[in-house]
Amino acid sequence: NIPLLGYVADDDTVSRSVKRQVPFSVAYPDCLAARNIDQIANRFLQDSQEQMESSLGVKGFLKKMLRLLK
Repeated sequence: NIPLLGYVADDDTVSRSVKRQVPFSVAYPDCLAARNIDQIANRFLQDSQEQMESSLGVKGFLKKMLRLLK
């Protein structure tokens, strides 16, 4: 199961930056595609942090046990 973290919109600044051979996030840091990538990265990091926190301690142990019992 792969969670959907977002998408990168069709943005003409991407093709312009390819022609210039410069990453679009460098050439146009405030463009829609760069903002989309930023949102995806933040969601990924947030999900990773939540997974790490849930696997720690008594709460994480109990969650694992409940999953095994199902």
